[in-house]
Amino acid sequence: MEAELIGDIMNEYDKLEARERDDSWFSFGTEAECRELFIGAFKHEVGNDFKMLPDYEKVIKWMTNTQGTGLLLAGDCGLGKTVIACKIIPALFHWKFGKNIHPKKASIIVEPDFPIFLKRSRFLCLDDIGTEPKKNDYGQVSEMFCDIVEHVYSSPLNKALFLTTNMSSVQIKERYGERILDRLGSMCCIVKVNNPEGSLRKRYQF
Repeated sequence: MEAELIGDIMNEYDKLEARERDDSWFSFGTEAECRELFIGAFKHEVGNDFKMLPDYEKVIKWMTNTQGTGLLLAGDCGLGKTVIACKIIPALFHWKFGKNIHPKKASIIVEPDFPIFLKRSRFLCLDDIGTEPKKNDYGQVSEMFCDIVEHVYSSPLNKALFLTTNMSSVQIKERYGERILDRLGSMCCIVKVNNPEGSLRKRYQF
């Protein structure tokens, strides 16, 4: 695929008209096609200094057939999780399927208007799960993220979650409970991103 086309996808996806489809098992093409799309989109965001981490191959594999699942990217800071979940995936979903994904910081889930946004969104993208505050409703403290997971899990509308987090599975279980961890395992393709050399942020000048 020509680099100019990748640039067009990344720059123009939010201006396209949305088109409805009934299926939820999305595929962006063959593994070779998905790798070209992924790398091209990533380079568009960070430049030609892009480094292909081995764990990115798991995302590419998911792109060939999502099997109706979302995507949960876990790992340390600065490994490209936000670029993938909040830039690449939304752009490619809109270009390929006319589907709108509007990434939000996890902190939004405690805001008063969030339930309306959640109800209207088939695809929910939350960046940095685990950093959001707990909701304090007149002394009643609760984890809103748990309610979100249960809502998406039980929805008949084939909703999907796209998440990033710096938390480990143990930390997710400790904060949200085993039930939520189990739900995430069934609803999302979970990819733990590692890099022995540490954060890529200096490399990409984030």
